[in-house]
Amino acid sequence: MGMLSDILRFHFAKLRRSVGDNRESSERLAVELDKLADLMTGVLDVTSPEGEIRRDKLPELDMLRKQVWSRWVSMLGTDGYAAEDCDLREEIEKCVKIVLAAPGAFVEEVYLVQLGLAKGHIDQAIRARFSKSISSIRDLTTRMRLSRSLACKCYLNDDT
Repeated sequence: MGMLSDILRFHFAKLRRSVGDNRESSERLAVELDKLADLMTGVLDVTSPEGEIRRDKLPELDMLRKQVWSRWVSMLGTDGYAAEDCDLREEIEKCVKIVLAAPGAFVEEVYLVQLGLAKGHIDQAIRARFSKSISSIRDLTTRMRLSRSLACKCYLNDDT
């Protein structure tokens, strides 16, 4: 009987570690999604109704864009993103467009920010796309965090 108990404890501990690893991965992904939404929000906040971006904010926004770009290119270039749940990847790809290109993948919205900053202008259609993406990302990250929180309570509550 003691051996069966030890085997069950081992498997439950392994399951808890696995859930913990998935939680950490999901949290990192949620943080990066939030940073992407923050970038687009920052651009919209300093863009006039005519689409002109405040010139004094260009260096700051470009630095943020480079950080977001490199994190997403790095994330998309590893097995981490590919290993995420396919339903979650599908949800993310409803929020932003993942472009597969040589030599790797990137998020099109970050590229559009780069183009807008270079021109100093964001077209109305792109601003509408950013607004929709921001809203979708905020909804998704909230759902991710709520579902992760509920999963933690279910799987990690160990009274043994």
